[in-house]
Amino acid sequence: MARLVTATEIELEQARLELDRQRLELQRLRLEDARERRQRADRLKGRSKLLKAHLGSVITAIVSLAAILVSLTQVWIATSAKQNELHLLKMQQAQEWKFKALEFVTRNADSFFGRDRQRREHMASALAVAFPPDVAGPLLDNLKQASPSDEARKTFTDTMDRMHAKPK
Repeated sequence: MARLVTATEIELEQARLELDRQRLELQRLRLEDARERRQRADRLKGRSKLLKAHLGSVITAIVSLAAILVSLTQVWIATSAKQNELHLLKMQQAQEWKFKALEFVTRNADSFFGRDRQRREHMASALAVAFPPDVAGPLLDNLKQASPSDEARKTFTDTMDRMHAKPK
């Protein structure tokens, strides 16, 4: 004889089936998680093997780069020091030229400020030739301003014009 199945038994069976489905899904997720972990571990082992296999080369490259950086720093420092040294040398030479020019003018003050036009022209030309333009130019301008006569001022102006004129 067939047995009658009640609604409660059907609901109970459905609940059991649902519980089994959830257990199966949970087990599937656990297996998937375990597989992903194993794959990650394998990838890390592969990277680790790669690093171990090439560790010497990597260290050599790092040391080489450090040596290059140190060398570049040394070159930069040496270049900077040389530029400072050249700047100081130029300043010292400029001071020396100015002192020599002052000494020249002081020794020959009678020729620069005297009445002899030819002697004044000769000394002004000698000054323009003997000293660099950045020393002779301002000095001739100062001599022009300090000159007692228009004729002497013209001598210094003409010398400055010749000095600044471009050769043809």
